[in-house]
Amino acid sequence: MKRLRGTLFDIFGYTAERRHERGQIREFEQDIEQVMRALSVETIADAITLARLPETIKGFGHVKQRNAGHAASQRAQLLKRMGLLATRVSQT
Repeated sequence: MKRLRGTLFDIFGYTAERRHERGQIREFEQDIEQVMRALSVETIADAITLARLPETIKGFGHVKQRNAGHAASQRAQLLKRMGLLATRVSQT
């Protein structure tokens, strides 16, 4: 079954939850690229916290959704504090 993951035959990859997860991954990658361009001594602690946010999104179903909501609000605060929130509108 592992060989089917990420292919057209991965029927579980079409659920709203999985599509949302893939969107979060893309958003995280964009955040890291943006933070790396603006990284400074003043922003390094916030950058590390931002990089660790995906580790907090655990669980399944409503538990994972709640954790993702907490991470999204923390993400917005960190980006705002680093002066990066205004440069890109959140997709979540």
